[in-house]
Amino acid sequence: NANYLSPNGESGKWLAQGGFLRQRPLPVSAGPSSTYLVDNMMKEVEMAIAGGITGFTVDVLDKTEVDAGSQLQNLLTAATAVDSRFNIVVMPDLSALGADAATVESIIESVAKSPAAYHLADGRLVVSAFDASLGSVSFWQGVFSDLTAAGINVAFVPTFLGWAGNAASFAPISYGFGDWGTATPSASA
Repeated sequence: NANYLSPNGESGKWLAQGGFLRQRPLPVSAGPSSTYLVDNMMKEVEMAIAGGITGFTVDVLDKTEVDAGSQLQNLLTAATAVDSRFNIVVMPDLSALGADAATVESIIESVAKSPAAYHLADGRLVVSAFDASLGSVSFWQGVFSDLTAAGINVAFVPTFLGWAGNAASFAPISYGFGDWGTATPSASA
């Protein structure tokens, strides 16, 4: 809210354009229902499906997303209720969470048993991580070892902030890769 949605965010750098992000969530009302948070997420899942979207990757910025009633947990509930084919991929954000293995593990564990969590045909839970290289390969190996001991097998798809130097070292522990690259062809070249 302070940096991206506010037109004055990032020291007014994007003020002339109306802010870094100009899209705003569709307005919803709290409504009379005690389940309005999940109800509204169900509407968002329905709109996504209507637009041809088959799932969301959720960037998790806070350890409280494991708690009942959190945005992540409500989204899992909503996706399960709307369509069993709609999948959620959890993405612990190491730039916000730090390389805290216990927190990362608890976030992954909190989604693993949800029917909405994206699992491969072989049963592995698909997990991403934003700025994954803030945790070393040995950090991630430890996380996956602990999760395996808890009965959770992971297909890891790390997202990097710069591909160079990460692919080779992360390849042995990864199912695929992502790179938080630029938005323009000229910068990508």
